[in-house]
Amino acid sequence: LINVLAKSLDNPGYLCVISNPCLGIDDFFHYFAAQLGLLFDGNRVRFLFIFTKLLEESKKNKRKVLLIIDEAHALPTELLEEIRLLVNMAVEVKNVLSIFLVGQSELLNRLTEAQLSPLSERIAVRYHLGQLCKDEALQYIRFRLERSGSTNNTLFTRGALDLIYEATGGNPRQINILCDNALFSAYS
Repeated sequence: LINVLAKSLDNPGYLCVISNPCLGIDDFFHYFAAQLGLLFDGNRVRFLFIFTKLLEESKKNKRKVLLIIDEAHALPTELLEEIRLLVNMAVEVKNVLSIFLVGQSELLNRLTEAQLSPLSERIAVRYHLGQLCKDEALQYIRFRLERSGSTNNTLFTRGALDLIYEATGGNPRQINILCDNALFSAYS
C-alpha cells in the first residue's frame, strides 16, 4: 500500500519512506536528511533549523513533505519522541509536513503508553485495517493476483481459498505471506 501511495502522488514534493524500524536516532536523521537533500552532521539542533527552513520554502513553493515510516510499531520510544519533535515543528509551518506511521496493531497499543501520549495527541487521523470477512479475503486474493498480471482465475482452487482464509482468519498480512509461500512452493 505504501508503494502504491508513493507512486500515485502527482507532485510528492519531498518524499521519504523509511522501512527499517531498527534505526538509531542519528541513523534516522542521516537517512531522513539524505532523502530531503539535506545534510545531517550529527547535530540535531542544526538539522532542525535547516529542516524548518525547508518547510518554510516548501510552503512558499506549494510543495509538501511526506515522511512515511513503515513497521512503526517496532520503533524505539526515543525515536518516536524525536518524531514528535518533527510534528511540533510542522505546527509552526502549517500544512506542509505529513507523517504516516504505518504498523501492526501493536502501534495502537504503544500510543496509549503515558510516555507517548504527547505524540498520540498530535495524531490527526488513525485507521486500523482489521480482519477481512471471507468474501473480502477471497476478493482481496483475486485482486492481488490480477494486479500481479495473472489471468488465471483458478490459480487457487476454492478449497485452497477456504483453507487460506481459515488459516489466516482474514488477516491481510498473513494472507499475503501464505499466498506468496504457496505460489513459491508450487513454482519450486
